[in-house]
Amino acid sequence: MKQLVLLLASILLYSIVCSQEIRGKRISCVDGIPLECLKTGDVLQGEEVAYEVKKDVSTLFLKNRNNRYDTLGIEDGYQKGHVYVANTGFDSLRYNIWEIVYNHLTREEIDEVICQGGGFRVFCVLDSCLCVREVVFGLSKNPCDFDEIDKEYIAYMRSRFIDSGISKDAIETWEKAHVEQTFNKHRDACFWRTYPVDRFRAIEKRIIAKARLNEEDDYYSEVKKNGCWKNYFVVNVESKILERMRENGGSIPEESVLYEIFY
Repeated sequence: MKQLVLLLASILLYSIVCSQEIRGKRISCVDGIPLECLKTGDVLQGEEVAYEVKKDVSTLFLKNRNNRYDTLGIEDGYQKGHVYVANTGFDSLRYNIWEIVYNHLTREEIDEVICQGGGFRVFCVLDSCLCVREVVFGLSKNPCDFDEIDKEYIAYMRSRFIDSGISKDAIETWEKAHVEQTFNKHRDACFWRTYPVDRFRAIEKRIIAKARLNEEDDYYSEVKKNGCWKNYFVVNVESKILERMRENGGSIPEESVLYEIFY
């Protein structure tokens, strides 16, 4: 009987420790980030940061509530602002961010990310000197994130396909592929969904302090001249990048290795 009481007490204590208040509802979590469904407008509160949750049709975003230059502009599940993928030609920016993320993980955590094949994206808005001034994190959606935004998007696309004369079988094939790619592909890659809020903040602060475009970057002059630094530049932090960095002693691998990963 005593063992049963102790067991029940342990379960109760664990449920209290592994829970977090989000807008008045308690949901299970691991170190701050909930595993259960998040809704647009939910707030994840850390010791020194509060991240607001936003969604579009493919990504769950964590946005610092103190951000002032929100050009991502997610409205009704769609990005209204311009987003540029910072691959070749933005080397300084992406190398800085990869090194920062790598250095904020333990070796065991890097092993876990590689094992899961998990990744995330860093959306950066620059200032006029092409230094990062704000960050939004983009995480993969999982099945519990399927909500009205996704239902409306699928219904909209089905209507477009029908109007274009596409067959029912082809539409169903597309829908299955979309659901698989968006929700099921990374369902077991929960590392970043369970990453502590305040550790995200530590990465964010370091990126803002260090990451930037430099004059030797191919697109530096174009970004500077055209004023597109006011929009978001997204850097993909792939598990394969961290794996190649680990193999290279923590340093950025050769460009030929990066080419194999992204292309």
